[in-house]
Amino acid sequence: MLKILKYLKKYWYYAILAPLFMIVEVGMDMLLTMYMSKMINYGVQTGNMDRIIL
Repeated sequence: MLKILKYLKKYWYYAILAPLFMIVEVGMDMLLTMYMSKMINYGVQTGNMDRIIL
């Protein structure tokens, strides 16, 4: 572990940002599926096309 930290010293900023951006990406993917399920539940099943377009 100490050998890895020696090489990571120069790039510590990127080593912290990369996992944070990955967490944000996963969160956005989860939000997308939630919005798609709401669109299907409230728009397609009820036949309300105005709800789907918005």
